[in-house]
Amino acid sequence: MSRLLSLKPEDEKRLHPAVVERFAEVRASIAREVPLAELTEEDLNSYLRVGEKYEFDGNMKKIGAALADCLAIAADEPAGSIRLQCALFTLRSDLFVPTHVITRLLREVHCRRMQ
Repeated sequence: MSRLLSLKPEDEKRLHPAVVERFAEVRASIAREVPLAELTEEDLNSYLRVGEKYEFDGNMKKIGAALADCLAIAADEPAGSIRLQCALFTLRSDLFVPTHVITRLLREVHCRRMQ
């Protein structure tokens, strides 16, 4: 499961380090609530209902789109630049709801798996 919530090495190199750090914080917040290492793609397919799987996939796409929007910021952009700070603010707000939805759905998968 951890690969679903990980960046590809080439994407990580293209993103600004502050964006990568913010994504790592999001992943860590999910991992605090759900044992990501224990879950697999098969668990998602087995334990999420059709509508939940659609909701999960849609929110993963929103996260991907939010990260893609950050590709326009050069990796060497100064940390204090207004452009970077605006992008990080937008990223934080764009990730807020999808992160909570994904956490809730992964918690459901984990609970159903344990029953």
